[in-house]
Amino acid sequence: MLTHIHPFLSITSPINADALVVEGWLPDYALKGAMEEFDRGNYQKIITTGLPLRKGYYLSEYKSYAELTAATFIALGFEPDKLVAVPAPDVNVNRTLASAQALREWLLTSDESIKSINLYSFDVHTRRSW
Repeated sequence: MLTHIHPFLSITSPINADALVVEGWLPDYALKGAMEEFDRGNYQKIITTGLPLRKGYYLSEYKSYAELTAATFIALGFEPDKLVAVPAPDVNVNRTLASAQALREWLLTSDESIKSINLYSFDVHTRRSW
């Protein structure tokens, strides 16, 4: 039985980065922590990622977790001009990979001068995303 694996799975190793990438599936209370990290760092942007919403899609003005999370940041008082939503395509497996690939494509085609990122994730999922 593994009793001390949590620190390994919930790795934290931030660098001096241009952008803070926030996974869109995070709960709202975690977004406040992301805003605190943004204020501590020397970030230019928060970039939200995420798949299409699977429930409430037709009722919501937001079509992805990336867009919903960006709107939540704005509702929490974050400056919209420092925020980018990068939706990922709908997939059933490898959701984290799909979000990472969408982010990579955006970084390669964007006019933003982002050369380095930190990822803001949650608990043991951090190791998978890292």
